[in-house]
Amino acid sequence: MNLRLHEKPDHIYIYIYNLDKTCFAWDPSLVKHGTAVGMKGLRIAEGNVSENTAVVACVPVNGSSLLPLTVFKAANFWSTWKRKHDLQGTFYSCSGTDGHLAHIDIGTIEHAKKNNVTILKPPAHTSDILLPLDKSCFHSLKCKWDETLVTWYRENKRAMSKNEFLLLKT
Repeated sequence: MNLRLHEKPDHIYIYIYNLDKTCFAWDPSLVKHGTAVGMKGLRIAEGNVSENTAVVACVPVNGSSLLPLTVFKAANFWSTWKRKHDLQGTFYSCSGTDGHLAHIDIGTIEHAKKNNVTILKPPAHTSDILLPLDKSCFHSLKCKWDETLVTWYRENKRAMSKNEFLLLKT
């Protein structure tokens, strides 16, 4: 598709956002760390990752941040999952599946087209290179989450609930 943007530079407004999703496992036995000799360790989730919560973060190019979207795997959202101490304005949602939360749906595409917005999406499996949230933010956050989760599990010795997920501080 040729947008012929060179012919209409006054119509170009660039808003660059790094949007990415990461999942937080609720079971510490599902999080493994692996490495090859002489290489930096990698965090790998394995096993049944159905018990997790997804968080979608969006950071504009200017370095500010937008409030996150927390997505629980459930048919319906229960108001008891949201607590008074949550960040005001944080968004919550539910999804029956966890694999397509950050993908663009037809409604978004139609809305963008109607408003003359062109959406540029990076190729699949390139977000770690092109969109730095995984390495710059999520990696250190998830390492801290792993420590918090192991401590919580040792103290409680039972499965975590959705209410408790939001109470944990990393």
